[in-house]
Amino acid sequence: MHFLKREERMNEMLHSLEPLLEQYHLDEIGIYEEEGVNDLYYMGYTVKKGEHVYMIHQPYVKNEKEELSLQESQWTIQSEHNESKGYSSLEDVFNQIKE
Repeated sequence: MHFLKREERMNEMLHSLEPLLEQYHLDEIGIYEEEGVNDLYYMGYTVKKGEHVYMIHQPYVKNEKEELSLQESQWTIQSEHNESKGYSSLEDVFNQIKE
């Protein structure tokens, strides 16, 4: 497993916010983070498109140094009433959440 500091991963994601906002015609986009059980950590984006808000994330493993390694490359989409998994790219994710 290749571990990176959380801040490094966060910086990568911050640089992608504006391009994603424009490319996929989103109303809003931000960073999503959630502590999981044991050593799991979820990181991705919170997206608003139209009247809907989505949490889009991937699972990471967190080590004792608080560094993160991608556990699985598949993306998950969560919304208020739904969750779907197994998206292989952000393009697949954003194609799914078209209005």
